[in-house]
This record gives sequence, C-alpha cells and structure tokens, in this order.
Amino acid sequence: DHYGYDLLTRIVWGLRWTLGCVFIVAAARTLLGGAAGAIRAMAGRPGSDRGVSPLAGIPSFVIAFFMLYPFTTNSAWQGWRLFAFQCAVLSVMDLGPIVGSTAAKTSAVLTSPFVEAASSAGAGKAWIFRWHVLPFLVEELLESFADQTVIVLQMVGRLGVFTLFIGGTVMTFDPPLLNSATGEIAGLIGLYRIRLLGARWMLAWPLASYMVVLAGTRLFASGLREAERRRRKLYDSR
Repeated sequence: DHYGYDLLTRIVWGLRWTLGCVFIVAAARTLLGGAAGAIRAMAGRPGSDRGVSPLAGIPSFVIAFFMLYPFTTNSAWQGWRLFAFQCAVLSVMDLGPIVGSTAAKTSAVLTSPFVEAASSAGAGKAWIFRWHVLPFLVEELLESFADQTVIVLQMVGRLGVFTLFIGGTVMTFDPPLLNSATGEIAGLIGLYRIRLLGARWMLAWPLASYMVVLAGTRLFASGLREAERRRRKLYDSR
C-alpha cells in the first residue's frame, strides 16, 4: 500500500478481529434474543411489541454508529477493552426478530399435547422448559445464529465504509489521516476506498477478502440449516 505495508499480511492479521466480532456478536444476539423470547412465551406473553418503540423506524446501523463513534475514534481504550465494548453494543442491536421467532416457537411447543400431558401430571415450568421446550428450540437458535453471522458481517462492513473500525480508529491531524488500529478487513476497505481512482489494487484485495468471508458465512448458515433439516427429518421418520 502507500505506506509500504504488505496487503496480504494486513488482511491475515486483521481477519481474526473481523471473524471474532462476527461470531461473538452473533452468539450473543442469539442467546439474548432466545432467552428473552423464551421467557416471554413461558410468561404467557408471546405477542410482539413491534412498533411500540420510538426507535423502531431508525436503522440499527445508524444507532450503532452514533453510539460507537465517540468511543472508537482516537479512543483511550486499547485493544480488547474497546473490542469488547463494540461487541457489546452490536449485540443489543436487532434483537426483535430473534425474540419474536423464539417466542412464537416456544408458544407453539407449549400448546403441544405432550406438554399439556406433562403439565397435567404436575410438571412445573422449569421441568417443562428443560425437557420439553428446550430440545425444540435448539434448531431455531442454530438457524438464528447462522443468519446473524451474515447480518453482523454486513453491519461491520457498513461501519468500516464510514471509517468506524472494529478495534479502534486512529486519526491524525497533521497531516489529516485515518488508520485502523487492528487492520480488520472492513477497516481496510474503508481506508483504501479513497484510492479507487489511483490505486485500485489497494481496495481490490481487502474487498475480495471481505467477499470471501461473506460467502463463507453464507455457506456456514446454509450448512447449519441443512444439518438441522436432516436431523429433523431423521427424527420425524422415527
């Protein structure tokens, strides 16, 4: 690149930050949304709260950007501390669909005859959830996790285009320059996009790496869904 750094080395070094953020946030969203949805359904309130929040019409990317920007650019936090904060903020975004789908699945299982029979036999809510509801939620949560890996990667890419980098953005003023503290892939795309007219290869390689990772997460998501379908088909055939 224009600083003399090897692009492949920067991409490989930054890949761990990109993948770490994607899988940590996807897992956190799945667990938080799944737990909230299951609790809502077990409490007898499976209905959706969609449209009640005044922030419902604002894209989650916009909310995440304004929450992260003051802490990301020239942050006093370094390394894993800032990374953990960014993952925590991204984890609470877009929980509504996960909560709704998990609540609907839980409510459907609770109306099943075997759950009603267990309840009539004196089983408590904890027992019913552990032995009768949770096994059926595993499929729903795995599919949600797979979908969230793609969604989170796309959001990280959007943040990178707007120079909000995972791990921190370093800004200098003399001369005015931006740099990624970790070199994660979306950050490299954001850094090199201004070189599109003069040095296209600088953007081409990080962008190609991002597309490979995006394709990999999509294949990962479809593979998990296919594995669950086969397991369910085998279970139903018995």
